[in-house]
Amino acid sequence: MEYAVELIELYWASLLWTTPFNNYTTATVGAAVTELNAHKKFYAGPKNAAGNLTPHLLFRGPFVGEDMGPYVSQLLLLSADFGALAD
Repeated sequence: MEYAVELIELYWASLLWTTPFNNYTTATVGAAVTELNAHKKFYAGPKNAAGNLTPHLLFRGPFVGEDMGPYVSQLLLLSADFGALAD
């Protein structure tokens, strides 16, 4: 069942990938949170103190500290050597 819930999360991630993080109050994001909360027993992602997923925690990693602060693109964390940034 854990795998099925992971697939549900991946479906929602693919549906919401163009939604800016500051728009995570939309009805579609709410639907994703509601569906994943319906399966929270098998959901491996972060949850709040009450054991529920919230829009703030949606698509955060399962590791300690990944629910802190704003979302940051992995492309901003590492330097890149391509395009206009090439040496």
